[in-house]
Amino acid sequence: MARSTVYDVRDRETLSRIAWMYFIHGMNQEEIGRKLGYSRTTITRLIARAREEGIVEIRINSEYRSCFEMELALEEQLGLRDAIVVPTARTDEERDTGVGSAAAQYLEKIIEDGDMIGSGWGRHLYRVADSLHETSRTDLTVVQLLGGLNSGGGINPQAIVETVARKLGAEGIWLTTPAVVDSEEIRDALLRDKGVRRALSAGRRATKAVFGIGDATDRASLVTANALTVREIRELRSLGAVGDILGRHFDIHGSLVTHPVMERIIGLGPEEIRRIPLKICGAAGAGKVKPIIGAVRGGFVTVLVTDESTAGAILEYVSETGDR
Repeated sequence: MARSTVYDVRDRETLSRIAWMYFIHGMNQEEIGRKLGYSRTTITRLIARAREEGIVEIRINSEYRSCFEMELALEEQLGLRDAIVVPTARTDEERDTGVGSAAAQYLEKIIEDGDMIGSGWGRHLYRVADSLHETSRTDLTVVQLLGGLNSGGGINPQAIVETVARKLGAEGIWLTTPAVVDSEEIRDALLRDKGVRRALSAGRRATKAVFGIGDATDRASLVTANALTVREIRELRSLGAVGDILGRHFDIHGSLVTHPVMERIIGLGPEEIRRIPLKICGAAGAGKVKPIIGAVRGGFVTVLVTDESTAGAILEYVSETGDR
């Protein structure tokens, strides 16, 4: 990804992150390069620049230090490949925009030619799509991993795939069905459709995926989108559900919740989601703490993007329960 020669806030954050890894965490240039996707020579140059910019004095002079420390703690405590923590914002809108922007930056950094990128849907995914920059990668495909909205929903997953595909110069593949249908018979009939089979086949070949984590409250995205009823989400909650990934509900330990609604979903199955090599999830807020923990424990997340407040609450919960 091309970087500006004028250091804006994001560039200063990168310099601070590198300085923290080198001077505080004790990583060498090669290790930092592998972690952040830079060459060893570039890391050496950026460490020098951090000194010149005054970021490095006796200590790291950066408002991002606590974020970096939480990132390392989340990776160690939850077994994540990567964690990205953004500073706590003044409003929920600023928080969600910051998380979406950070997830978009991460996705831009790790995209490779020929990637098949799976996309979920939800409010955080809108922020990711909106924050993406155009890329020069080749032979990219973006595929919808869960059916779209039931009537009356206020979130449009097709629009998310369209935006991501356009910005990445990728082919788009849409799963043009509801996320949840009325019966298993309807699901089975739709699964025989050639277009639906093509989309699901592409989703199974995804090399990377980006999605949000749903909660199990009466205001969950699947409920407000009319994919589930309030009665159904309450039944799922009574069975221990704390959240969902692509419509698949799980408890705090990451175990799937058994309920008839799970047989009416059109999208990737739980094992198919787990098999995607790199799964980027953006989620933040007090109501997302348990859903995040359950999703990570269930093997549905390898890269977490969140904010300081949420990260702190996750670490506190894990510490208090002694359950990793």
